[in-house]
Amino acid sequence: AIVILVATLPVAMPLVVTTALAVGSYELSQEKAIVQRLSAIEEMAGMDILCSDKTGTLTKNELVLDGDLIWEVNGSTAGEILKVSCLAAKLEGGQDAIDKAVKEALASFPESQGGGLAQLEEYEVKKFVPFNPVDKRTEATVVAPGGKVYRMSKGAPGVMVDLCCQGSLREEAEDKIIENAQRGLRSLGVAIAEGDEHSGGEYNLIGMISLLDPPRDDTAQTIVDAQEKGVEVKMITGDQRAIAIETASRLNMGTNIIGSEIWGPDGEALIRAQGSFGQFIEQVNGFASVFPEHKFRIVEELQKIGHIVGMTGDGVNDAPALKRANVGIAVAGATDAAKSASDIVLNAPGLSTIITAINRSRKIFNRLNGYVLYRMASSVLILGFFFLSIVALKFDFPTWVLILLSLVNDFTAMATSKDSCRPAEEPLKWNMVHTTIISVVIGLVGVLENVLLLFLSEPRYVDWWSGWKLPDLSSCQVVAVMYLNIAMTVQLNIFSTRNKSFYFITSEKWGGAPPPSLTLCVPVFGSILIAVLIAALWPDNISLGGGANMVGCGWGPVGVVALWAIVWFHVRDAIKVLTYKILETGSDMFYANLTGSTAEDRRKKVKDMIKKARKRLGMKELKKQGLKANIESHEIPHHELSGAAAATAAAARMSVDEQPAKWKEAMGKIRALEQEMKRLSSRVDALEGGGSKKRGGVFRRGGG
Repeated sequence: AIVILVATLPVAMPLVVTTALAVGSYELSQEKAIVQRLSAIEEMAGMDILCSDKTGTLTKNELVLDGDLIWEVNGSTAGEILKVSCLAAKLEGGQDAIDKAVKEALASFPESQGGGLAQLEEYEVKKFVPFNPVDKRTEATVVAPGGKVYRMSKGAPGVMVDLCCQGSLREEAEDKIIENAQRGLRSLGVAIAEGDEHSGGEYNLIGMISLLDPPRDDTAQTIVDAQEKGVEVKMITGDQRAIAIETASRLNMGTNIIGSEIWGPDGEALIRAQGSFGQFIEQVNGFASVFPEHKFRIVEELQKIGHIVGMTGDGVNDAPALKRANVGIAVAGATDAAKSASDIVLNAPGLSTIITAINRSRKIFNRLNGYVLYRMASSVLILGFFFLSIVALKFDFPTWVLILLSLVNDFTAMATSKDSCRPAEEPLKWNMVHTTIISVVIGLVGVLENVLLLFLSEPRYVDWWSGWKLPDLSSCQVVAVMYLNIAMTVQLNIFSTRNKSFYFITSEKWGGAPPPSLTLCVPVFGSILIAVLIAALWPDNISLGGGANMVGCGWGPVGVVALWAIVWFHVRDAIKVLTYKILETGSDMFYANLTGSTAEDRRKKVKDMIKKARKRLGMKELKKQGLKANIESHEIPHHELSGAAAATAAAARMSVDEQPAKWKEAMGKIRALEQEMKRLSSRVDALEGGGSKKRGGVFRRGGG
């Protein structure tokens, strides 16, 4: 009994699982992701929301001049504006971020349109006044190729407007400043004047340039890949809301970004309208102007409603949220505090490494799932067979043969950690109801196969071997027959449990797993070969323990058993596929009440409908309210709004003041939809309950 118990219990499961996770950790390290907690690999496979920092993760964390947003006035061209900006900058040694961005923009601008740094060699800079907090602009006195002297300047937009703009040009410039400010862009005015500071004329504005921290080259595609993998990326940043919206719009990740107003008294009312803060977070694309405690709360609230949350960060202030998240990810260049609080440390910049890690973790999860199915099915097979063989058929099976069988099985099971598999397209979570049902079905079919073979092999029950033109076997030879069949059943189950479809289907289109790896095939077929040799040739004078002895049965019975095992392997595989089909499609009579998946699917569809309606009706209004607060808090230094600009701003405020009525109307529609959702959910519950009662009646009639 103790031997059967040891053989049945999956004592090697912790070792195999740890081995699979360790191999996965090594694979992730090859992709520049260092795993600090092995269980984080499993949790990353089920991650469905990734809260990402903006600066340095989604963006490059550097200022870049956007050539498409250069504003040209007074007949100037983009190339001329960039050239004047460069001449009014410090080009050599000790450059600040703005001067560096301007120089790189001119270098990359097409030469046919006035770009290129070579042209700057024709100009001689006589005097350069760097930026200072008083003047808020730079100025250079430059001698042009023809000998003419110019003063060139760039600086804060308000300062430059006051310096050289009058009338309608001033109004246009102020409107442009407001437009760029609303988009979160940093504007610089560029101006030029003839002569030096003693004999020169007045400055003339020739244009404005816009600077921003641009998204990384791979970020947009990375976000698309994440969404295709069922992972929603939400931006969490301490920057201003307008900057976050501009970045989100460039990445096509949704511009429903919530600002600091959500943390105030008005924000609590909005949260209550959604039901909970977690549900509110689900509806938005990100948060701006957040503090460390806000990041922590965002992660915590999402976890409360069942999400597996990943969090990226790089600073000391990110450590609490990284620690709280299911998967804390310290990005490249993170501080030691962030690294110590995280589960995974990235050594490559950007988010693309995270997508690679998600794919790897889902492969590892599939390997573990296949192993757990295989091991549970093996336990059901061994326990069920030995119980029935001893109790029903009075068969004495040597305990040492069972130990040998278990050792070989655990050795080959470790090879599953190097099996080939594909990453799932959706987050993966353990479904122990499904896993138990599938493994029990596979195990019970194996029990039927082996008990039936034992019944046929024993001469005292059936004269079966004569039908194969083979002599009857002794009880010791029947032991060899059963050892071989059990060994082949268990080993072939590895190929069945790794694939939801038929074992021979390897097409991704048909939902099959890729062909098994050589690392898996070699030990499996090696174990089968060893079992064949033992069953055919085991001498009668060797016994390694108590109970009946085992004697080689010869090559004839071995061939019959091999054929029997292969045929039944296909039967088990077909029943497995049918079981998966029943579990995934569901049956209201036989399965829905067992796991609740059918009702869950129906509720999910209703919730998705409500989610889309909220986004359409409510979040647009919330976005406008947040934008209002951001515009009002934005200050433009060194100048006052002109009459036309003031009128425009006043009109904008009037339109925003009309929002409460629209907001109330939108919230009314949302509440109506929520009531409809509750009604539909109640109806689903009633249908489920009604179905249960009807099924009880059916079974009672059958029993009566």
